[in-house]
Amino acid sequence: MPQHRTRFNLLQALRFFAALNVVILHSGYYIKVNGNRSEAFLLLFNERVLGYSVFLFFAISGFVLMPTLERSTTTQFLVQRFLRIYPAFWGATCLFAAAHFVIFKEPIALDWRSLILLPLGVLPYPLGVEWSLIYEIFFYLMLAALSLLRSRLLFNLALAFWGLIILVGYFTVGSLLTQPLPTWNIIPFSLMNLSFIAGIVSYQLYSYIIPYRWLLLPVSLVSLCIARFSSDPLLVFSGLAIGCGSLVTFAAAQATVRDLSAKSFLVKLGNYSYGTYLLHVPVLLLIIKLSTPRVSTWILSVLCIILALLVGAIFGWIELRLYQKTKHFITAKKRD
Repeated sequence: MPQHRTRFNLLQALRFFAALNVVILHSGYYIKVNGNRSEAFLLLFNERVLGYSVFLFFAISGFVLMPTLERSTTTQFLVQRFLRIYPAFWGATCLFAAAHFVIFKEPIALDWRSLILLPLGVLPYPLGVEWSLIYEIFFYLMLAALSLLRSRLLFNLALAFWGLIILVGYFTVGSLLTQPLPTWNIIPFSLMNLSFIAGIVSYQLYSYIIPYRWLLLPVSLVSLCIARFSSDPLLVFSGLAIGCGSLVTFAAAQATVRDLSAKSFLVKLGNYSYGTYLLHVPVLLLIIKLSTPRVSTWILSVLCIILALLVGAIFGWIELRLYQKTKHFITAKKRD
């Protein structure tokens, strides 16, 4: 596979935008459900309005993992990805378990199988976001398997075949392929995978679309609107894939013309977005449990969003530094 640019700061800013939307969405959901609040403005924190954000994460993953795959062996790729996902995930789980026990004197519901992020069906997942990490890990495995083909043509043919199998699977078994907590026999055919595939396609195409990049914004908007207003799962997930993939392609093409500085505040927050994603639900739950009915829903909502972003960014900064040091240590040991 030919070498491409490996750093797109605009995509990191887009990651923060996706993380912010997820935090806002979950703030409204948990305030309404766990906080027993019913104010009308919470309807704005709606999955149909903001739920595309996780699929934007998926599309970004599909894009940014391609440069890593191009410059790594299959084993190196898997080791790096597992180091990126698991230690921070385990750390966030331990932090939440410890904080919950100290504050409320009771343990969180936890099953050791939920710590391995494999498609084992419905289990107690304390962080509230593990379902997406299960798909992320499966995508790493699929991408590693496809990389063994060692040919751009064969890689693309296999990718197209995977997409075709997903579509055939949907027409065969229907909405069974939209489960957020799938099993091994379901996840390869899940419509959720379409956004990952869209991210890979974005990586293949972005350099050709630079002169026409602004056309991608209306394409993205129309596709996301189709996903928003459709009741057909195929149209929903296809719309999400095309909409998010188009947005990622635009950001990459624009970054090639004029990128954000790596020192940009938004880029740095994007770098820490994995930590935000992992810890935001535990932070929300703790704040809501500790709040009283005298606190207005508006104030509670703002407090939840700000503290979830703040704590998540701090955790993201720490876990990113630890990951970079671990990666550097392993690379140095291999050179020795």
